Amino acid sequence: MFSLSKKNQKAQDIWRPDFRIVDRLPDTKPIRTRFLVNIVVIGIAFILLVVNAYREYQIFSLNASINTIWSERDDRSLENEDLYTKSIEFRQEANKVDDLDRFFESPFDPIGIIVQLARIRTEDLIFDNLSYRNSWDANNKREFFEINISGNGRTTADIGELKNRLEILELYDGYVLEVVEEGNPTKDVQTGVFSFSLVVTIYKQQEGNNG
Repeated sequence: MFSLSKKNQKAQDIWRPDFRIVDRLPDTKPIRTRFLVNIVVIGIAFILLVVNAYREYQIFSLNASINTIWSERDDRSLENEDLYTKSIEFRQEANKVDDLDRFFESPFDPIGIIVQLARIRTEDLIFDNLSYRNSWDANNKREFFEINISGNGRTTADIGELKNRLEILELYDGYVLEVVEEGNPTKDVQTGVFSFSLVVTIYKQQEGNNG
């Protein structure tokens, strides 16, 4: 047998048969920088798109909440206005009831006085307005009742006669009646009649005061 030298044996050990199929091996060339840049740009753009979409969604939700709150506020405002209007109407009706209570709780008969006024009116007098109210006189610390009469008379003498008859109206004992004429009678040039306005005040006579 032939023996190999050390040099030939070493060369024989290094050599190996190449069984690789080159066409099927992966490409080991360096990846191009432009490809990496495109990936990064697309990734950043996608992230910004998601962030912007989330932000728009938050803004939309916030606007929807604000619109809901404003709608509820408007509904409550309408309800409050309706309640306020009903409250005013109720107070007006309650005031009418209070006025009626005070009217019928008068220490004298207001209806009886009105009947007397109708009786003392002559044919030459016309009552255009007749009103009644009661109030409190803070200065004299007493309640008083007031009847306002306005109308027309054929002559000033007719108006003076009405005033005299008012001063002798029958009242309950202890009450005083005063008649005050608001201004002088005014003559209407076209009709020739005189307009007048009288205020009849009734109050309880204080003790020790004879009138």
